[in-house]
Amino acid sequence: GYDARYPERLSSVIESRTLDSRNLPEHAEGDIGLAGFGGIGELRLHGGELLASAHHGFLGLMDSVGIGGLPTYTNEMVRYRLNGAAGNRINVLHVAGWDSIQVDNCPTDIVETSTIDSQYSGWRETTGAEWQRVYSRNSFAVATVSDSEQVEHIDQQDQFIDPIDTTDVKGLCPLPASVFQPVPVYMEKSNSAFSSAGYRYEWSRPRFALTTGTEVWLQRPHFQIDQPLGAYSPYSAGLERTDSVSFASFFSTGETGSYAQVTVLPLKSLALSAGGRLQSFAFGNPSTLTPRLSARYSLSESVGIHLAFASYAQMPPYVYLI
Repeated sequence: GYDARYPERLSSVIESRTLDSRNLPEHAEGDIGLAGFGGIGELRLHGGELLASAHHGFLGLMDSVGIGGLPTYTNEMVRYRLNGAAGNRINVLHVAGWDSIQVDNCPTDIVETSTIDSQYSGWRETTGAEWQRVYSRNSFAVATVSDSEQVEHIDQQDQFIDPIDTTDVKGLCPLPASVFQPVPVYMEKSNSAFSSAGYRYEWSRPRFALTTGTEVWLQRPHFQIDQPLGAYSPYSAGLERTDSVSFASFFSTGETGSYAQVTVLPLKSLALSAGGRLQSFAFGNPSTLTPRLSARYSLSESVGIHLAFASYAQMPPYVYLI
C-alpha cells in the first residue's frame, strides 16, 4: 500500500525523484544507444540549481518490424531549486513528453493481423512549484501548485467495411487512392487536464511522526469523439457494427482530498503507520473515507519486510461517464 497523502488510486502509484546536486558549479553529460539519444546538464543560476534533460527516440527512424509502424518520442525535464536558510527551499519542476505512431497495414498481405489503420499523436506535461517552510527542528510544511495536460489525437480507418469480402483488393502496397480507400471509423481529440493546489504539515519526534494535509483539484476534461459506424462486438452473434457515437464535452469540476497519518517506531528497526484519507469526487459529489495501515521491519540497510492493508476508491475515466 501507499501513504494517505497520495490521491485515491486502485492501481500502482509511481514516485519519481530528480538527481541530487553533486556540489559542482556545472555538469553535463550525453548518452546514445539503440533506443535514442539525449543529455543532461546542471548549472548554478541566480543562487539556485538548474537541472535540465532531454531525450529523443530512434525507433521512428527505423523500418517497420511487422506492425506497420514504430513509435517516436521526445521528452524533457527541467528543475530549478533554490535553497534558503534553515532548510527553506523552493522547487519548480516541468516534465513533458511527445509521442506519435502511424500504423498502415497492407490490405493485400494475408499475414496481417489487423484491418485498422491508425494515426496517433499526443503530448503530456506537468508543471508545478513547491515551497517548503521549516518552522522548527521538529516541524515543517510544504505548499504545492501544479498543472497537468494530457492531449491525444487519434484517427482510425477500417480497410474493409465487410471483413469477409476482400476479393476486390489486389496489388502491391501502398495501393493508390483510386484503387483502395479505407473508411474512417474512429476520431478522437481529447485533453485530460487538471490543476491542483495542496498543503502538507509534518511534525516529528525521535520515535513518532505526524503528517496531515489537504488538496484541491480543478478537473478540466475535454473530449471530442466520433465513431460514425460503430464497432464490432465480441458479444454479438452477428458480424455487424453497432453502437455508433458522436459527442463533444468541455467542462470543469472540482475535487478535494484531506488526510492524516501517524508513524511510530517502537523499535529501531520496526515502523508502524496508520492513517486515513477523506476524498470527494466530482460526478454526483460522492465522498469516501479510506484507511491505511502498514508495518515495516528492516533486516538490514537494503533488506526489509513490509506488510500493508488499505482500501482505495477511484472513479472510472471521465470519457466513460459523459
